[in-house]
Amino acid sequence: MKKLTFIVVLLAFSFGYAQNNNIKGTVLDGEFNNEALAFAKIIVKNTNQKVDSDIQGNYILNLEPGNYTLVYEFIGYEPIELNNVVIKKENNILKAVVLNAKKITFENSIASKD
Repeated sequence: MKKLTFIVVLLAFSFGYAQNNNIKGTVLDGEFNNEALAFAKIIVKNTNQKVDSDIQGNYILNLEPGNYTLVYEFIGYEPIELNNVVIKKENNILKAVVLNAKKITFENSIASKD
């Protein structure tokens, strides 16, 4: 019985470890001296996976090894798309992503003379 319990625990641990293909990163605010950007959305394109950055701008995604496209979004900021992000079997750390505010332009405005 002890051997069976040991084998079950060993298999459960190895399965859990095999699923730990984390990708870690940080999102920064380009409008405020590259401070952490809390609650930015990180989307794995063509999947249903997404996560929000925490209060320090950090995020963690758990993905199978492969090639992905990540999209970084925050309301009022230009989205950034990173193509060909390769996930390996160990923890992966990405360079920090800096989001900048959208530029507002007023085209075809009508001004009136008073």
